[in-house]
Amino acid sequence: MEKKKKINLTIGLSDLHFGHSNCLYETLQYCVDELVKKINLLKLEYELNKVFLILNGDVVSGTFVYRNQYLESQVQKNESIILGGAYLVYIIIKKIEEATKIPTKTFITIGNHEGWFKPHPENFSLGIARRLVSYGIDCRYVSSYLILNIGYGFENIEYNLCALHSWGGADYSAISPSVIRELTRAHSQMATYQRIIIDRFLVGHTHWLEIDRNVLGITVDVTGGFQLWEKTVSIRESGLVYYTIDEDGNFTVNKVSGLRKQIEEGKSQQLNTNNLRYVADLIDEGIQFEIDIGLLKESIEGLELR
Repeated sequence: MEKKKKINLTIGLSDLHFGHSNCLYETLQYCVDELVKKINLLKLEYELNKVFLILNGDVVSGTFVYRNQYLESQVQKNESIILGGAYLVYIIIKKIEEATKIPTKTFITIGNHEGWFKPHPENFSLGIARRLVSYGIDCRYVSSYLILNIGYGFENIEYNLCALHSWGGADYSAISPSVIRELTRAHSQMATYQRIIIDRFLVGHTHWLEIDRNVLGITVDVTGGFQLWEKTVSIRESGLVYYTIDEDGNFTVNKVSGLRKQIEEGKSQQLNTNNLRYVADLIDEGIQFEIDIGLLKESIEGLELR
């Protein structure tokens, strides 16, 4: 029997916006389930060597990011937002690990809803990362950007992916002009001063799923957001991006689209109500999980950290 080639799998996911009233939780679950199907197909042909998950900003919606945000937020307390966001990510990671049968190395960058641009007493991304570590997840908070060799573990294979949440916006482009300028500058400066060649960039923020976008000679992929898009008439596609690279350096980039599901979910008149129920259940399950693993303890007064 011919030996299967080994591959590394890297998954890019962003803009879950846990806690916002118009989150698309069913679309997120659909995309994760579709990713699991893709993983099972990959395993028929390849042996998985390493699995990386990049949470590229805005896992949670945060608080006080913009004026009157509290009117659209279903979770007002920072601690509850972090707990719910961390437990949501934990569920996703466990689904991935159930399919891959190997541990997932997780990286978290900070998004604009998590304290990147505006001074905020709470760094939500760091809080989520710490909580995931306490859950037993191999997780690292990397602040504003990550440079990852997705060929790590293979001899003489280097393929550098730079992930950052990004900023700005444009009605007719998944990448804002200001971000294009900064990415081209970063590409040049990394090569000149640190001798690191960035092979491609992964960004989020615009909620606009797109892969293999060539911008002034650099390649950019954009992860789709999981929130009902209300700023323009056109729908921005929900979804995630994943990469594979084998021990010979053969590389692929793919996307998992949730467009059909997001249209269906977005039409629901019960979206706000359904989300409120989902958020309450998720936080309740997260609290019980933390009690079960000994992170929280029950007392007469309420819940306390151990």
